[in-house]
Order: sequence, then C-alpha cells, then structure tokens
Amino acid sequence: SGISVDSNGKIYIADTNNHRIVRMDDMNGTGWTVLCDNPPSSCTWGSGTNQFSDPIGVSVDSNGKIYIADNGNSRIVRMDDMSGTGWTTLGTAGSGTNQFDTPFRAFVR
Repeated sequence: SGISVDSNGKIYIADTNNHRIVRMDDMNGTGWTVLCDNPPSSCTWGSGTNQFSDPIGVSVDSNGKIYIADNGNSRIVRMDDMSGTGWTTLGTAGSGTNQFDTPFRAFVR
C-alpha cells in the first residue's frame, strides 16, 4: 500500500496483506529484505515486536529510521533498520491521547 525511497535509493514497501515491510535495492528486486515475525514469506499478523497487522504507510527519515503506519494495530512503529533494532511503538485503538483509529500514512521529511 505504501512505498518510500531512502536517500540511498533503496525502496521500502508496506506489503499490507502479507503483514510485512519489504526493502529492495532496486526495481529488479536486488537485495530483497523482509521485516516480519517469520521472514521471508510466512509472516503472521500480530501486535508484538516485528509483527504488523495490515501495515499501510512506510517512510524513512534522513537518519535511516523507518516509520510505519500499522493500520490494523492502530499504532505507529519506528525502528532503526530492517532488522527491527530500536523497535518503538506509539498508539492503541481509540480517540484519546496516544490513540489512533487506523493510521493510514507515514510521511517523514
């Protein structure tokens, strides 16, 4: 659902229905890397570390940190790299402080 390109030209994809984030070096699929609980292809949805539920948006900041709108978990996930290092989440379902109703995009300048 979401695609972002970092400053090195690597492509990040929020692969929504497969509950995973994919990174490639180029449009040939070189360097295919998957982030989920059981890579590369048998990812299961969930709300734990390295688990997503319908991730929709993905963005990468100038320091290489990755931000994901984890739609099904009503949260934003930030991590340092595609290994999941520095996994940090914000949000639960709702309309109060630190709560979201299915966040849709992640955009970092």
